[in-house]
Amino acid sequence: MLRILALLAFFAMPALAETRVVTFAPTDAELANPERGWWLFASDNFAGATEEEIADTAALGVSVAYGIVRLDEYRDTDLPDGFMVDLEDSFALARKHGLKIILRFAYNYPDNSRDYAGAEDAPLPRVLAHIRQLAPLIAANADTIVAMQAGFIGAWGEGHSSSNRLDSAEAKAAIRDALYAALPEGIPLQWRYPPDILGWPAGKMGFHNDCFLSSATDVGTYDEDDETRAEERKAMADLTDSTYFSGETCDAEPDQIRNSCEAILSEGAEFHLSASISGITRRFTTPGRQKAALRRSQTGWAIVCGW
Repeated sequence: MLRILALLAFFAMPALAETRVVTFAPTDAELANPERGWWLFASDNFAGATEEEIADTAALGVSVAYGIVRLDEYRDTDLPDGFMVDLEDSFALARKHGLKIILRFAYNYPDNSRDYAGAEDAPLPRVLAHIRQLAPLIAANADTIVAMQAGFIGAWGEGHSSSNRLDSAEAKAAIRDALYAALPEGIPLQWRYPPDILGWPAGKMGFHNDCFLSSATDVGTYDEDDETRAEERKAMADLTDSTYFSGETCDAEPDQIRNSCEAILSEGAEFHLSASISGITRRFTTPGRQKAALRRSQTGWAIVCGW
C-alpha cells in the first residue's frame, strides 16, 4: 500500500520547469538601485500626491522619494476617513511607479529655517492617537516604505521646538515606543538627534541628519563641545554601519558648509550614507569640476566627483 501511494505521489508531481540561461550585457549606464541613492520630494504633501507628481519624480531616475505627510489640519481631531483614503492612494501611486518612500508625518513645515519659531505641533495624547490610527495603513503598505522618520515633534517634525513639549524626554520616549509598536518588522525607524539615540537602550534605531555637511555641529545635530561631538559622530558612524542613514543639507553660514567633493566622499562613507536629497549635488560643484554624480559600485552605488 505504501509503495502504491509513493508511486501515485511521484506521478502527481509537476514537471520540472525548463531551465533558461539569461546573459546580461555589461553597461556603464547609471542605474537606480532600489532603496538607495538620491531622493526627491514626492509632493509637498504625500497624502495629496497626484499621479503626475509621482510619475515625474520616478521619471527623473530615482528609486527613493521623501513622503512628508502634513497633519496641520488635524492637531485637535482624529484623522478623517478621506485623509486615510488619500494616503492609501498615494502609496498605490508610489508602488505603481516603482518608488520607495522615506516617510515622515509633521504638523507643520516652515518655508525656511528662519520661520519656524511659531510652528505648532499637537498634544501628546493626540499624537499617540494618530500613530494608532496610522498603524494599520502603514503595515498594509510596508512594501513601499524604505524607512520611517520619527516625525510628529516640533518644527518640520524634526524633534525640536515643540509647542506642546513633545521634545521633553518623557514625550520623546512615549512617541518612540508608539512608533516601534506601530511599525511592522522590516521598516527601520530613524531618529534625528544623536543624544536621544545614545540615551536609549541599544537597538535598531536608525539616524537621519537633516543638516548633513552643513557646519561643524551640522547646525545643532552634534554637541558644541569638541570631545562630546567627536564621541557622538563616532557613535553614529558605528550605528549606521547596520542601520539606514539618510541625509540632506540645510541653511548654514557659507563658510561653515563642507562643500568639497572630498567632504561628501569621506563623510558619505564614514556614515554609510544610503540616501540623500538630489539637490545636495549643487553644494559640490566648483569651477572646472563636474558636480557630484551617482555611479554604480560593488555595493550598489557610490558618489563620485570628476574633473
